[in-house]
Amino acid sequence: MQEPTKKTVFLVIPRRISVRYTLSAGLLDELKRQGNPKVVILTSIQDPKFAEEFSGPDVCVEYIPMRDGKESFLERLLRQVRNYLGGIGYNLETFAAKAKMRGWLFFAVYRLATILLRSFVFLRGWLRAADTYMFSYLSDGYYEKLFEKYHPDLVVIHSVYELTAVPVARVAKRKNVPSLGIVISWDNLTNKADIYARCGKLAVWNDVMRQQAVKYHQYRPEEVAVIGTTQFDAYMVLDNEIETKERFFERKKLNADKKLIVYTTSPERIGGKTEVEAMRLIYDKMCAGGQAAVQMLVRVYTKDSIDRYGRLSGLPGLVLDDPRDIFKGQVLSYKEQDKRFVLDLAAAMKYADVVVNLDSTITLDAAIFDVPVVNLAFGKLKFWSETSHYRHLVETGGARLAFDAGQLVSQISAYLGDRSTDRENRKRLVEKLCGPIDGRRTRELAEYILDSLT
Repeated sequence: MQEPTKKTVFLVIPRRISVRYTLSAGLLDELKRQGNPKVVILTSIQDPKFAEEFSGPDVCVEYIPMRDGKESFLERLLRQVRNYLGGIGYNLETFAAKAKMRGWLFFAVYRLATILLRSFVFLRGWLRAADTYMFSYLSDGYYEKLFEKYHPDLVVIHSVYELTAVPVARVAKRKNVPSLGIVISWDNLTNKADIYARCGKLAVWNDVMRQQAVKYHQYRPEEVAVIGTTQFDAYMVLDNEIETKERFFERKKLNADKKLIVYTTSPERIGGKTEVEAMRLIYDKMCAGGQAAVQMLVRVYTKDSIDRYGRLSGLPGLVLDDPRDIFKGQVLSYKEQDKRFVLDLAAAMKYADVVVNLDSTITLDAAIFDVPVVNLAFGKLKFWSETSHYRHLVETGGARLAFDAGQLVSQISAYLGDRSTDRENRKRLVEKLCGPIDGRRTRELAEYILDSLT
C-alpha cells in the first residue's frame, strides 16, 4: 500500500529570538513526534551551522531576506496608516500614554484625533487588501517561487510582528494557503495596533490577548487559541539544571551572605538617564559601604549597551552583568546557547530577593519564581505603567510602582524585610497573564499546528 503523502508546513523563523522559543524549545521534535509533517524552515539566519543543526529527515531550511528598514515607501506608509488608524481610532491606552509623554498640547491633539478617526478604523482592512492584492504582487516574486517549489499546506509564522514574515503571509493569503500566527509577546497586540503579517489564526498567551485580538484586530473568537507561551517552558523543563545559589553567587562574584537586588535594564531610548540615576540611588541608599547587608546585580538587557552604566562599574557591592558574556569565546550550538541563556536568567530570578525594572516582561519571569518586583514610575516613566498591556498587570497587584525616590527605597526595603508580601497577587499575575506554567506549552503549540493541518 502506498503511504499517504506527507503534508508540508512552512515554519517562519524571522530572526534569532524566535529560535529560542520554537526550535530550541523542541517544537520540531514535538511536530515529528505527534504528526511528522514535512517542515520547511524559512529564516533570515544565513549561518551554515543553523541549517546543519536543524535540518534533517523531512526538514529543510530556506533563506528569506531580513526586511527591517527595507520596505518600499508605499508599503511602509500603508502599514503606518493602518497602525495609527487602529491605535488612535480605538484610543488604546498605549497610544494615549505615549501622547501624554509628549506634553499636554500633543495629548489634546491626540484626543481630538481619536474622535475623528474612530469612524474610519474599518479602512485598515481595505488598506491591507490593497497591499496584498495590488501593490505588493510584483515584489513578492521570490516568495511565490518558494510556494511553487514546496506547495505548503500550512504557513506558521513566529512572530506576526516581524516585517521579514510579511511577504510570506501575503503570498499565503493570495494562494489561499491556511496560516497560523504566533504572537511572541504579551504587549504586541496593543503596542502595535495592526498586525504586520496577518494570519488566518492566532496563538496567544492568555484570555486578555484573545479579547484584544477580537476587539482590536477583527478576529473571530474561534480564530484565536489561548496556548500560553513556550517562553516559560524552560523554567519547568530545566528546573533540575538550574545551578545552586552558591555556584551562581560565585560565578557572578556576589557575596553569599548578603541579600540580592537584581536590576534588569531597559533600552536607553526607554529608560534614559532616569534609569541610571535610579540604580545609583538604590546603590547609595542600600548597598554602599563595606558593612551594607544588601548588594545589587545589574543585568543588562541584550539590546542595551553596557557602556552607559560605566560610572557604576567598580562600585563595591554592585555587579554589572552582561548575559552575552556567557557566549564569548565559545562555539556553541543554537540550542546550547539558548539553554545557557535561559538557565542564567532563571538563576538570577530564583536567587534574587527583589527584582527592580521599568515595566518589563522580566516582571513576569520574577513572578513565576515568586520574587517581589518594584517598577520604576518616576516622572514621564510612569506612563509606561499606563500602557494597555501593563495596566492588566498593575491591576493584579503583583508588582509595586515607585513614583518617587522615597517610594523606590521604601518598597524595596519592605520586600527585603518580608518577601512573602503580595505573594497571592503574584500568583494572580501569573495566572492572568502568563498562561499555564507547566512545561507543556511547546507540546500544546505543536498540537494546535497539527490540528490546523487537518
